[in-house]
Amino acid sequence: MAGVAVGRRKDLRKAEEKRNARLLAEYPQMLSQMALLLGAGMTVNRAWERIVVSYENRCATQTGIGQEIPVYEEMRITYHQIKDGIGERLAYEQFGDRIRLQVYRRLATLLVQNLRKGTVGLSKLLEKEMQDAFEEQENFAKKKGEELQTKLLLPMMLMLGLVIVIIMIPAIANFQM
Repeated sequence: MAGVAVGRRKDLRKAEEKRNARLLAEYPQMLSQMALLLGAGMTVNRAWERIVVSYENRCATQTGIGQEIPVYEEMRITYHQIKDGIGERLAYEQFGDRIRLQVYRRLATLLVQNLRKGTVGLSKLLEKEMQDAFEEQENFAKKKGEELQTKLLLPMMLMLGLVIVIIMIPAIANFQM
């Protein structure tokens, strides 16, 4: 029983890590969409709605594929919370809390500050955040590449040993004759 519980916990942790990786991978794209729409003159609420409606339309046309994108699913939940009357400020705060990643909490904070202070400078802040997100994504890709190089080191050493053995056996056999 303990083994089953530990296995389930490990599976849940792996699923959470996979979800977080997808959320981090989608963050720059979502931010660039938001910055583009805000730069075009839309309000945050309207831009949020536009992104969610676009995602829902994409999902409706791609039935059976099952490609849910976690960040857009969370945005969809937030959008429907706003439509149900929960209030934008609280909905954006809950968005950041549900995802539990620092970058999304920072985005939620920017959106809440936008509601308090107004839209002045929000597009510049989002563009800066977008640049930071692309840099983070690049660093993450480099880190993953380095991890893969480390994982491939042992098989490469084994293959090198095998090649040396293949070369040495005929040389030793000819040397003894």
